[in-house]
Amino acid sequence: MNAPRLIVGLGNPTDQHASDRHNAGFWFIDALLRHYPGQMRPDTKFFGDVGEVRIGAQVVRLIKPMTYMNRSGQAVGALARFYRIDPEDILVAYDELDLMPGSARLKLGGSSTHNGLRDITAHLGTPRYWRLRLGIGHPRSLNLNKSVVDFVLVGALVITVFVALLQVVLGVYARNVLTDAAGDGARRAALVGGTEAEARQRVQTLSDAALRRGYVDTVSVARVPSGDLSIVEVTVTAPFPVLGLFGPAGTLTVKGHAVDESSLVREK
Repeated sequence: MNAPRLIVGLGNPTDQHASDRHNAGFWFIDALLRHYPGQMRPDTKFFGDVGEVRIGAQVVRLIKPMTYMNRSGQAVGALARFYRIDPEDILVAYDELDLMPGSARLKLGGSSTHNGLRDITAHLGTPRYWRLRLGIGHPRSLNLNKSVVDFVLVGALVITVFVALLQVVLGVYARNVLTDAAGDGARRAALVGGTEAEARQRVQTLSDAALRRGYVDTVSVARVPSGDLSIVEVTVTAPFPVLGLFGPAGTLTVKGHAVDESSLVREK
């Protein structure tokens, strides 16, 4: 997963639904704003409340669609088109009845019976965007009366939203570290006399120091022609970091580029 450029929190507007556990997506946005400076504001052009935060070096746009859940795609599609955000750079946080409270799942793409996701898929023209499912459970599965169920679910959702926030921050951090390492590796190989082995070693050294030893899966180095010049391209793959509640990990793929200095020498 790349660092998200847009995070969408699904829910229903009005004070009547503010404490409804189906508004878990809205709660996720609120949690982000408690940890990073920023505020939401109504914007009729995007059919919702919008804002932005900075997570590391990445500016991340936020939106709470105010169109009600079933028409969430209208807001997401409008904002994504305006800022030219690719679907795979979008993370949608929403409630999930089929997950128990206190659990969450992160995945890219797939089908869904969730009406909000169906509408988003229709407006984006693809299901390939990231989904963060926040478990709220079926009340009947907890075998408790309604008041106790609400108490348990609200408490569990607070924990889930906090862990989900940590997950996003961790993913952004790992992606930024790997992007910097790929760029540094490309610049090393681009030096006159630089080698692919030196590029791989540089990537491994930087990622081992900032993440953990052996974190990177593969590092490939290629020289790609670009007009009269040669571009060094370093591609790094590594596991998408996940916390225990989030199930199977995905894969991060980042690239770094630099102009091959030997091609500049030939030009002269």
